[in-house]
Amino acid sequence: MFAWVLVTGILAAAAIGYLGVFVIFKRVALAGDALSHVALPGIALALALGVDVLWGALPVLLLAAVIVYFVSKSAHLYEDAIIGILFSLSLAIGVLFINLEDLEAALFGDILHLGAGEMTVTILLSLIILLFVWALHRPLTLTCFSSDLARANGVKVERTNLFFFVLLALAVGLGVKVVGTLLVGSLVIIPSSAAANLARSLKSLTALSIGFAALSTALGLLAAHAFRLLPGPMIVIFEGVLFLLTLTGKLARQRVR
Repeated sequence: MFAWVLVTGILAAAAIGYLGVFVIFKRVALAGDALSHVALPGIALALALGVDVLWGALPVLLLAAVIVYFVSKSAHLYEDAIIGILFSLSLAIGVLFINLEDLEAALFGDILHLGAGEMTVTILLSLIILLFVWALHRPLTLTCFSSDLARANGVKVERTNLFFFVLLALAVGLGVKVVGTLLVGSLVIIPSSAAANLARSLKSLTALSIGFAALSTALGLLAAHAFRLLPGPMIVIFEGVLFLLTLTGKLARQRVR
């Protein structure tokens, strides 16, 4: 059973790590962290109904992503500001209604206790995110560098941005299952940031980000399983170690030059 948990965690991390590349490029690194807290009211509702927290988190996250897109487009506000407002309101509502006995699972994830059905849904959602990010790789890359350049190359920038936020919402929903709402931002930010320390091209950045996300998740789950620890914090610790190692390597190269 643990082998399937490992596969589930690695696939989810790979999907989030892939999307994390564009999160860094778009400079909305805190969006993933803030959106994770937006999921709390949905998680509280799912726990009250006795269903998988993913089914509670995803509708709220998708609604938040759509709100962020349309409000920023019509009101000319920064996405981060809108996400911050939604984050504050959702966190307050979630804390009010969530059962304290279920708070640990909501904050730190429960991937080690997923059932077969939950793992199947998580794996399928991970594959869907990987497929869509791969399909949108070129338009996402162009919009990250320049909206005008993207339009000149036939990219529908507004639609691409909407798809991006929807994919980010789905990725955060996955992250909630792996490391919980408190730490999910780390899955989005740290592997891609570690990859940026070593990468010399977009291709290598993407490969390293996916690899680091998968590796840190695998090591974190193995350590948590072996020593009976919470998996979320262990995954983040290994992500932090990888980031420090890559940063050290980057600084060493700069000194040589």
